[in-house]
Amino acid sequence: MIYNYSNRNEQEPGLSVVKRGNEDIDSMIKRFKKKVNKSGLPRELKLKMQFEKPSVKKKRKRIEAQKRVLREQSKLIKNVDKNKKFFKKRTGGQDENDTGSK
Repeated sequence: MIYNYSNRNEQEPGLSVVKRGNEDIDSMIKRFKKKVNKSGLPRELKLKMQFEKPSVKKKRKRIEAQKRVLREQSKLIKNVDKNKKFFKKRTGGQDENDTGSK
């Protein structure tokens, strides 16, 4: 038997899933589907199936950008709230601006 080890560690272009230990085929298919969906390939194919007017394309991209910005802002707000709770716990319930005298 002849084996070609020259390209063994190099990944081929595209999506692939490597079997882990004694993993069954169902979990491999599940991981592959997850990778494909994360890559955005199905959505891209769906959009390219028919012609999209430039004005509609611009509108869609603008709406996607607005959604992305809102998602990022909500993540930041959640992180700020999490940090406030953390520091409130560490300082014994005092706020940053609270000097302790009332």
